[in-house]
Amino acid sequence: MNWIIKLLILGLGLSLVSCNDDLDLVTDWKEIPVVWGFLNASDTAQYIRIEKGFIDGETGADILAKNPDSLYFQDINVQLVNESNGQIFQLQRVDGNLEGYPREPGFFADSP
Repeated sequence: MNWIIKLLILGLGLSLVSCNDDLDLVTDWKEIPVVWGFLNASDTAQYIRIEKGFIDGETGADILAKNPDSLYFQDINVQLVNESNGQIFQLQRVDGNLEGYPREPGFFADSP
């Protein structure tokens, strides 16, 4: 029993000495699109939200989230393709606030 306790203490000591707290969560910047939407064939309009995934090692996410330039693409071409017949639908950029879908105030920019 005594040797088990010594072995556990030795193992604990080695694990504390060998710990490395270097963890880099932020890598080089690259543009990452985040796409989501709900499509309903019986609806008159379809909305797809396309935003940027963002992270910056020097600026906090709370500050980036309030900046629309950090959230939205400026020049983007979005198409929906019907896989069964190859029909292409070119989507138009709209402001959800003007369409009757305002973003609730909170962590993210609420306009546009």
